[in-house]
Amino acid sequence: MRALSKWRVGQRRVAADAVTRVVVAHDVFERDDLGSRADRGGVDVLQNGDRLEDVVELADHALDLFVGQPQAGEGGNVLDVSAGDHGPMLAGAPDEPAVKESASMSERTEVERTASIPIESGRIEAFQIPGGPGVPLLVLGGVELGFRPLAGTESVLQRRWAGRATRRPITVLGRPIPDDPADATLVMHPRVIADGVARALQAVNLAPPTGPVAIEAESGGGRISLWLTVEHPELVARLVLSSVASETPADSPMATRMARWIELAEAQDWGRLFTGFAAQMQAAGDGAGDGEDAFSAAARLQPRPGTPERFIGELKATLDPSSFVTSRLGEIRVPTLVLAGGKDQVVPPERTRQVADAIPGARFEIDPESGHTVRQSFHGYDQLVETFLAQGDLSESGGRGGGSHGTHRGGN
Repeated sequence: MRALSKWRVGQRRVAADAVTRVVVAHDVFERDDLGSRADRGGVDVLQNGDRLEDVVELADHALDLFVGQPQAGEGGNVLDVSAGDHGPMLAGAPDEPAVKESASMSERTEVERTASIPIESGRIEAFQIPGGPGVPLLVLGGVELGFRPLAGTESVLQRRWAGRATRRPITVLGRPIPDDPADATLVMHPRVIADGVARALQAVNLAPPTGPVAIEAESGGGRISLWLTVEHPELVARLVLSSVASETPADSPMATRMARWIELAEAQDWGRLFTGFAAQMQAAGDGAGDGEDAFSAAARLQPRPGTPERFIGELKATLDPSSFVTSRLGEIRVPTLVLAGGKDQVVPPERTRQVADAIPGARFEIDPESGHTVRQSFHGYDQLVETFLAQGDLSESGGRGGGSHGTHRGGN
């Protein structure tokens, strides 16, 4: 492998692979030459080193890798990795101001900071965006949120969720941060996390009478949401669940994959772990090998995550049968939309369908071409979700979360 070329932007360093020419960093890159293409609120990983003038406000402490579903931008020179979509493994920079970069890269707008909320045996972070009059939305991401705190990622989160906020206030919750890292496996159990989420909702005034809330969750965040709904039903108005599994049987490919992730993380083999993520987040058969090649050099530059014990702890807890919630899904009585990717390499679509089948009245939709990053790759995702959430807004006068459940649909 050829050596990495290095540049400096102001006082910050950026590294780019001379072969793949992927520039990787952990703040927001913005297009400046893609014409009228609408900004999708994502993080752009620029492939061309001669556009480093577009890179601003890189954090001092490290180069970081964004891992997620890459999509070619116009002209083939931009890879988009959207924040909060299984993508950004973001290093926290709590001492840096949170900044939103404009298309001109000159406008600087302050955004909200994360709040730290005490919960049993730790704390949980919340990032909030004020919004329209609709039912408040709680966002819960995947297991990779355990790598680092939310603090320092505010500008990325603002960009990703600003669109939802036009209709409703948004709260993005991170994973719990244990007081004692040795307690990570206990604190990061999905059922325990759900209890922490319940406390956080009360702390930010989203429990009744202000709440309940709608939830948009994916993968590991989906299992947490299921536990929250069955054990704290008064807090939840409706559910949007993507790439979710209610159990992880020991003999399943999911369990084998998670065990491998644990092995690599405990060995601190971050290069192999993140390179594998880059390939596995793509749709099966859609150039997974190409994705691994493109990201492999950059993945080897990934610094040690700030809180790997949280990631490892949640994976181990997810493999424990005590985290399986399948037997209680019949208790859920809120409108539920379940989305699956037909080419999901991480959570097989039949596992996600199992969740929809077990929840009374749940609606199931599948995009045959989508991979694990459903929020990014599912055709018409945002329109589908917004329409579903708006139904809850309309029924608010009769009590949030009321109205008829969606009809179950088994797509192919």
